[in-house]
Amino acid sequence: MIPNVNLVKNIGFGDEATHTKDVCEFANLKTYELLVKDHPEEIVQDEAADRFTTDIMFSKKTLLDRATQKMTRALGWRRRI
Repeated sequence: MIPNVNLVKNIGFGDEATHTKDVCEFANLKTYELLVKDHPEEIVQDEAADRFTTDIMFSKKTLLDRATQKMTRALGWRRRI
């Protein structure tokens, strides 16, 4: 299960970080408090949400994609959404 809101503050970005020296789109997400609710009686898979999560969070980027992203950040360009 993946929550609909961000529950974790990522503090491992920046010059002193081991791997995440560049700040990315996930670095400064707003955090929310965990609201405890009763567990649902039935759980139904949300295929669209699963595809979105897979595409955004777990897809492997090519070397060209990573290089382009790094150059874009270094040049201070912003991507159009």
